[in-house]
Amino acid sequence: MPTSEWRTYNDPDGNFSAKFPGHPLVLNKAPAAGPVVRGVRYEDGRNFWEVVWVPHNKPGGMHVDLNEFMLSFADKAQASVTKSESQSHQGLPGRYGEMANGRIKILLFQAHEMLWIVASGEHSSSFEFFAENMRLSDKGRGINPLVVRCTSERLLYEASECEFVSCRVEGGTPPYDIKLNGNVPAGLGTVIDARRSNTSSQPPSLPYQTYSLRGKATASGDYRFEVTVHDSEGRSAVTDAQVTVKPMPEQVASIEGRTYSYKHWSIKETPVAAAGTTHIDTHVGLRIACVYQALRLADLKYDTFVIAADEVPDWMSKSEINAEDLDGPTPGFIGSAPAPGEYKLKLRLIACLHGTNHDYSYPIEFTIAAAAIPNLERPASVGKIVWNTLSASEVHTYVKHQAKGYFHFVIEKPDNWNDSREWKVEKIRWPDLEEVSKQLPPGVGCTVHSSQISLSGNYAQAGEWEVRLTLIVYVKFIDEPFELTYKVKFVVKQ
Repeated sequence: MPTSEWRTYNDPDGNFSAKFPGHPLVLNKAPAAGPVVRGVRYEDGRNFWEVVWVPHNKPGGMHVDLNEFMLSFADKAQASVTKSESQSHQGLPGRYGEMANGRIKILLFQAHEMLWIVASGEHSSSFEFFAENMRLSDKGRGINPLVVRCTSERLLYEASECEFVSCRVEGGTPPYDIKLNGNVPAGLGTVIDARRSNTSSQPPSLPYQTYSLRGKATASGDYRFEVTVHDSEGRSAVTDAQVTVKPMPEQVASIEGRTYSYKHWSIKETPVAAAGTTHIDTHVGLRIACVYQALRLADLKYDTFVIAADEVPDWMSKSEINAEDLDGPTPGFIGSAPAPGEYKLKLRLIACLHGTNHDYSYPIEFTIAAAAIPNLERPASVGKIVWNTLSASEVHTYVKHQAKGYFHFVIEKPDNWNDSREWKVEKIRWPDLEEVSKQLPPGVGCTVHSSQISLSGNYAQAGEWEVRLTLIVYVKFIDEPFELTYKVKFVVKQ
């Protein structure tokens, strides 16, 4: 029968089709060990034509050694291999062989996780036609259907650089060719995203390619268009895309500010809202807070939404502020002005809409007007000097006795000190030790230890000596230091 009259056989499972001289018989073999062998075979008394497929036990997409398999096949057929050479089939690696001096011809190839055997025997001269017309379907080759899916933002903005549609192509056989048809926004084109692509068509990897439609949309409007993809073997897939281009909005966010003052010096203190919104009048040393709230507009998505600090007084630090009129901890800056003057806290909200590269900037400026400490709050005294722990005016002792004791500075917080201002003695300065030693009885020396002057040695001579001490005290937020004096008479008896 001429090959032009051969009949097409379609595999019921959809894995392949082939042409035979007549209707083939189904072969199913279940050996005691190993996978089930399935196939179809036609015989006319002189020749046979068969297609057999066998699951192989190689994991994933590893290839079987086809030459080794052909030798094994020949052993089972009790024949010898007289020819063996590489020959692909449908782009798949394969091997052609002849046995028994060409009386049996065989083509082996692997697709997905199946080993395929195409063979004819005896005096068949139609093997080339038979092999050529044995065609695996996409299913038989393990090729997934070609599909394209587009995820669009649905909304983009005019004259802004953006990536507004992401198209993912899957299945088929790479390389792919993508085309846009219809009402495509002017200024946009496709770019392959290499970070999200896998163009290997070998199983078990699913080939895919991600494309981004990028550029500047030059005109606003509603756009509908098609995205069509072709693969290397002529398959095609199409999907619809729709986007809306709008002019860039004038306003995308806002920032508000409030100022607060504290009644007590405590980090956990709840502040009281000041009269001004972004302006506050205060005095040196009083704790104040500047709170900001960045407000997003509804239905907008942002790539950037941050606060930049353009100018911050060095005495202010970022913190979370709690107040009765705030919904929980709110970001802001807190601190106490160290000197009179007008200070500026300048912040800026930077917002960038999703998919664009256009930054919106919204500044806010706080003014802190710090006046000097009122006279009514200035301390009249900051403490006193005592001998040991007593405010003694005379010290009585004897010759040869050891000089024990010390002059000590006792810090006393004044009654008129504002509790919102930190009370802190930053530094004290005792008089020169040589001057103190000159006033002490003979045989007695002194050393300074932090807030006290300690005496040492032994009283060497009877008599009376008056010692006058002057201590300089520096208090935080007070410009002028305080001067404390203390007089004591040493009476040394024989």
